[in-house]
Amino acid sequence: DYGYVSSVFHNRLKSAEFDGLLQSDATIQYYYRNVYGSAKLPFTDEDRKFDCAYNTYMYKGLIPGPLSTPTIEAINSAMYPFTSDYYYFVTDVEGYCMYAETYAQHLKNIEAIKAGETVKGEEEEG
Repeated sequence: DYGYVSSVFHNRLKSAEFDGLLQSDATIQYYYRNVYGSAKLPFTDEDRKFDCAYNTYMYKGLIPGPLSTPTIEAINSAMYPFTSDYYYFVTDVEGYCMYAETYAQHLKNIEAIKAGETVKGEEEEG
């Protein structure tokens, strides 16, 4: 998934619609885990207003540093992302990603995951 996730962020950085904002919950959750010792669950719209350097809803461009020690695959994917029309992704409880081109599709993916659907089965079939 590295290549597709990277394509989402590259697409957002280039898109006038996102105006340079990555809008990633993961970056704020990183801050919560490292400052407060655990992720913030449930994560709400109010949490997206939390003012910290890792809030990519408030601050444009890349965050101050990596969220972890990246693997060579992650580095290569950051430098050479897949080509896609995806602007959104969400993960299921097992960490599998669902991608979307539009916000409406993204909301459907979120609802599917909340309903207990998993991506793993789809991945193994394809």
